[in-house]
Amino acid sequence: MAQVNKILISPLPHQAMESKSTIEVIEGQGIVGDRYFYPDKKYSEAKFKRAPREITLVEKEALEQASAECNQAIEAEMLRRNVVTEGADLGNLEGKQFKVGDVILEGLELCQPCQHISDMNKMPLIKIMLNRAGLRSKIIKGGKINVNDPILPL
Repeated sequence: MAQVNKILISPLPHQAMESKSTIEVIEGQGIVGDRYFYPDKKYSEAKFKRAPREITLVEKEALEQASAECNQAIEAEMLRRNVVTEGADLGNLEGKQFKVGDVILEGLELCQPCQHISDMNKMPLIKIMLNRAGLRSKIIKGGKINVNDPILPL
């Protein structure tokens, strides 16, 4: 069964990601306490011309595969994603709605690593994580997300 393996937020840009057991998410705003939370967003989607960053997910299996391929640990914190999934095929959730616990999300687009993330980690993450760096999602119905919550397509 697909489930939440780990939850991470960062209150400020460039600040280390913090592990949480539970987060509150609000539709149209994001994760309470995260750097992208509206109205306190530090980054504007319009400014960067990209999909909303209300919540991002990455597969634990993709991180493990990338780690094995480059013989170096690739952690979710390095990619700055919010929810690490286990047993979920995030590519199949792009353009679809799905449930995480009681929360409903819509997969907007697959994430690609950027030069900034590569520079921050002093690693070629653009090459290492190409086409497997996660899924940007919109919050359709808010609520709480907990570690071990099931992930179900709708």
